[in-house]
Amino acid sequence: MKQTWIAVMVVVVAGCSSPAKKSSNEPAGGGASGAGSGSATSQVTKAARGAACEPSESDPQGSCGDGMFCMPMFPGGYCMSFCGGAGTACGDGVCAESPRAGEVCLAGCASDADCRGDEGYVCDPTWKACTMPEMLGPKIAACDEPARKRGIFDAAEEVSTAAGPGLYHHEIAAGLLPNGAIVGLYIAGGAMGAPNSLGMVRVAADGTLIEGDREFKTARENHFDPWVAVDKKGVVHAVWLGFDGGHAPEKNMEIGYARSADGGKTWTEPRPIQAVADCPAGTDGCMDKPMIAIGPDPKKKGKQIIYVSYYSEPAEGMRLVTSRDGGDTFSETSVAVLPGAYGDLEVDSKGVVHAVAVVSSPAHAFGSPDGTIQYTRSTDGGATFSEPVTVSASAEDIPFYFVNPTLGIDAKGKRVDIAYATGGPDLKWNIALVSSKDGKKWSRMLVDAGSACNHSVPNLAEDASGKVHLTWAESRGGGAIAHTTCTTSKCAAPDLVSSQPFARYSFARHAAVWTGEYATLLVDAKHKRIHALWSQVVDEDGKAVARIFHAAGKLSK
Repeated sequence: MKQTWIAVMVVVVAGCSSPAKKSSNEPAGGGASGAGSGSATSQVTKAARGAACEPSESDPQGSCGDGMFCMPMFPGGYCMSFCGGAGTACGDGVCAESPRAGEVCLAGCASDADCRGDEGYVCDPTWKACTMPEMLGPKIAACDEPARKRGIFDAAEEVSTAAGPGLYHHEIAAGLLPNGAIVGLYIAGGAMGAPNSLGMVRVAADGTLIEGDREFKTARENHFDPWVAVDKKGVVHAVWLGFDGGHAPEKNMEIGYARSADGGKTWTEPRPIQAVADCPAGTDGCMDKPMIAIGPDPKKKGKQIIYVSYYSEPAEGMRLVTSRDGGDTFSETSVAVLPGAYGDLEVDSKGVVHAVAVVSSPAHAFGSPDGTIQYTRSTDGGATFSEPVTVSASAEDIPFYFVNPTLGIDAKGKRVDIAYATGGPDLKWNIALVSSKDGKKWSRMLVDAGSACNHSVPNLAEDASGKVHLTWAESRGGGAIAHTTCTTSKCAAPDLVSSQPFARYSFARHAAVWTGEYATLLVDAKHKRIHALWSQVVDEDGKAVARIFHAAGKLSK
């Protein structure tokens, strides 16, 4: 997920890490002020945290104290800094979480009277920090419902560490090789405004970690949203969002693509594959969220088609390009898919392409009846898609962040299953599972009905018996990954996937505790194994940071 309205905020980061500069009000060279020949020099008091300020392009700190920057998009300016695992200490303020700006150190308060109310500032009731309305995110309390029991998953293993690229790791996308091994890519996040690279995970069929801290490099400065698929020959295909510049609007954007024929050891030279019209040369901030899926060509027996979707701002929707030669070339024009950006893309055994996405906006970050989950399909190899169908219920609260619509198709290609997080600003979200045999009529149930814990970021996979496997993150016990199996009429009691509680269960984004908008669940029908890969927050020497984990289990015969 690319960066949003944090553009101005991250521009100033470089200045914050530089030596403090003199205020424009301070005489050059520290010379005498006032009339006469007195020896006293001017003493300019630097503004405190939360105070008004005015920066410039050459001096982001402006009149703010050392270690802070002036946030110009706030009325009158606002002296603040970044905090948490990707920032600095926040001893004189409150380190608060934002869904769009990471962890920010703001001025503390007890009531609105402590803030600059005449300029629109309020005392956030959750964080007790002076801010503009709706800037900060929720603080999710631990859910004290009974602990889950372990089920089919063996103990989880941390597969990325502080030795890997970046400061924190999230949004792992992985594919399954014919021999049962796994290859995955994840975002290696940096400090706000600093470059994000990609990291790589490779796991052997028996669950042994081959590598987890290797950097995947491209010519672009920043990388988001990796997505991975494996073709029938075992070739790994990967896409991601690449761009230059440390803030929005992003420059030189591309949907990057590379493939590996040796299980992720080596890769082809990364290259852009988007249709030119979806991001014309010189257009900033033009694309988002690529996804890749591979399946049989419905018109040519024995052949496969590679499908890559992504969101295009100029086209105002999800677009699709295809390759029919193993990724050597992609179509020069794209096809409209859905109006949303964030979701899932799959191809069934008959070559039908299925797509799902949330249609909403950051204004409805944590749930609103204005959001919907929409589904479409293509039966002609991606040449056209059916009219989108809304699969969420009427007036249902749909979050924008952490909703992750995810889909699967049963082994016979007769049933489509879609899961997504459902709920409103009270954060008592559950996971909805909807199913259909014709794409028009949908059954519906809640996966963990009766629970008041927060459930988010579901991931879905189908096994050979027709059962739906689901994993999700939840606030139970301070934070965990849970799993269940479902038929179209009921779900089994959920069991535990993760082996240790999260150090923090957070909805902060662009921060060291950001666990991402999606994870991976893979069913290995050949070897009767199931694999889950996800990001969870751990404590590293007192700092909360997100790392990648893997757990595997045996499927029943």
